[in-house]
Amino acid sequence: MKIRNFFRVNQRTYQRNSAGAPTKSGRVVGGLSSTRGVSLLLTVLIMSVILAIGLGLSAILIQQTKMMGGIGYSVVAFFAADNGIEEILMASTTIPIPETTLPNGAKYEVFVNTSSTDPNCTTTNYCLKSIGTYKETKRAIEIKY
Repeated sequence: MKIRNFFRVNQRTYQRNSAGAPTKSGRVVGGLSSTRGVSLLLTVLIMSVILAIGLGLSAILIQQTKMMGGIGYSVVAFFAADNGIEEILMASTTIPIPETTLPNGAKYEVFVNTSSTDPNCTTTNYCLKSIGTYKETKRAIEIKY
């Protein structure tokens, strides 16, 4: 019984603040019941987690946006290469077409190889390769006939 009363009295003792003056807070300094600043700590931790989640999502969204732009550039480069193949087939010539710029800014260049000049060309006539470029994105079409 005396031990219980001793702890009650000890918990109710006055504490001293930073200036050394006694206070009537009733908290044990350095003990488990000292909750000074816990709400601030929890707030900082929660805000840190929310910030980390937000930064992670924004990094993912920026990467996806760049990828979607690259897909659009890829389509334009592919159609530029297709235009180069059509150009040489319609002209019925075997002269390579130098780099040509289209009105939308895309470029294409057509190379003509034969089985005697290129060991990768396994056809009897010609191997045509057209490379289309748009904003640093390149796509190629190769046909053998």
